[in-house]
Amino acid sequence: MLVSTSTSSYMITIQPVTAVAQLDDQIASLPTLAASMLDHQSFVHVNSRSVSIYAVTDPMTRIASWEVSRDQEIVSASISKHHIVVAKKGGELVILKADHNGIEAFWYAPSLGTGAPLIVVLQKPIVKSRL
Repeated sequence: MLVSTSTSSYMITIQPVTAVAQLDDQIASLPTLAASMLDHQSFVHVNSRSVSIYAVTDPMTRIASWEVSRDQEIVSASISKHHIVVAKKGGELVILKADHNGIEAFWYAPSLGTGAPLIVVLQKPIVKSRL
């Protein structure tokens, strides 16, 4: 489990032995918007600046990342298995696919014009569309 507070973030493992590890500053420097285990060896972490995959090693190793430009911000995110939906400030949506080879953006929706972000909950397979 990833636990994030306003001052720090921790990775807690319960099985086979309960252990708590404080996370690296690059993970804990911004509040966590979403996080999920990708498999037993890596996890996906989303904050307001990026989506990153980390190997669960000591120390943590960043495998891949997808970052927004300086003038943008991720305001909401949802993770479903290997798919991550991010809503950017201004209402833009991007769906990313994450695996051990990296992070790939494969679907993009421009702002809906309302200025309010919309988040999609992924429950069924997604059909790829061209950008």
